[in-house]
Amino acid sequence: MTRSAHGLALPGVILDIGPMGKAVSFFKKLLGLLVVVGLVFTVVQFYSIIFAKTVVGRIENVARVTEVTAILGNRQVPESQIYSFSVSVRQPSGEMLTATSEDRQWAVAKTGQCVKAKYFPYPPWDFEKAGTYFNARLISLVECGSPAAKDLGIDTSAYPPQAVGAQPAAPGAPIATPVPLAPPSSAQ
Repeated sequence: MTRSAHGLALPGVILDIGPMGKAVSFFKKLLGLLVVVGLVFTVVQFYSIIFAKTVVGRIENVARVTEVTAILGNRQVPESQIYSFSVSVRQPSGEMLTATSEDRQWAVAKTGQCVKAKYFPYPPWDFEKAGTYFNARLISLVECGSPAAKDLGIDTSAYPPQAVGAQPAAPGAPIATPVPLAPPSSAQ
């Protein structure tokens, strides 16, 4: 083995690193592989947490997924379905973000209130649900227009006015009058 005056190998000369050097090189490569595998495992396992989105806006709709009649019936309904809600929140840009949730706090949320929530995305390898959200976690619930809403950064002037009740009929359209229900007969 030829070395220069400074202890460096000369160009074109192959150095024999010996058995100890080969072992160190092998362990460095093994450690690098383990780090890469660990990073991939972490991203796959915790994808929804890593890429969670904080949503701030006005609630457009909160609906119970399981009907009350299904809950009161004879069949056994898992607790996760009893407290399952579908949530939509309007962003100031007009985009509606929807998600499902098993967070019991959504039971008190009403349409028209402002909210700060955390939406967790399905991973892209779940092809049927990729690009959608699940487990909308309610963080803050406030009345729109209140100082608390301003603290969350919600400007209610950015939202279109919310419809209250049914939409008015088109001009010139006949107005439907409700027909009263007949009282139940004694024969029933």
